[in-house]
Amino acid sequence: MGEAVWRADIVPVFLDEGGSRTSLIINAEHAWQWFDRNFVAYIEYFRNGFGLSEDNYTLADVSNELGLRLARGQVFNTGRNYLALGARVEMTALSQLMPTLMINLDDQSALLLIQSSYSYAQNISLDYGIQLGIGPHGSEFGGLETLPASGVYMEPALQLHGRVTYYF
Repeated sequence: MGEAVWRADIVPVFLDEGGSRTSLIINAEHAWQWFDRNFVAYIEYFRNGFGLSEDNYTLADVSNELGLRLARGQVFNTGRNYLALGARVEMTALSQLMPTLMINLDDQSALLLIQSSYSYAQNISLDYGIQLGIGPHGSEFGGLETLPASGVYMEPALQLHGRVTYYF
């Protein structure tokens, strides 16, 4: 539609004990130039067929099926419905800025990730960024309570990261 690139993946999973769960992702991406800079932006909806749709749950509420998928790295979130907004902006020919906001639509918490990349030389690149969970305790990105009424919350840490890559 328009000049955007659209993608969709639908993944039905048939469970051994019967029944099924369906996950899907729909993405639209558009590129353009503005103020002599190249921009690429996207919007994405993700439905985790194994995720919890409530807006107030604890880690004890996570099903065995979801827990196994989290442990194996097949999914990285506990909720059901997400919206992601992101962009890549060429600040100069050698540097890029890449902000991303992922929102849990069921509890309105969010994960903000801002990354940057700088091509220092033909064979050296610098990558750095910050990740921040946003939301109140009791929400996925603000911190999920480990057990009901425990008062102990597991939340995403504020992360700063950096990497130097040397190509030879």
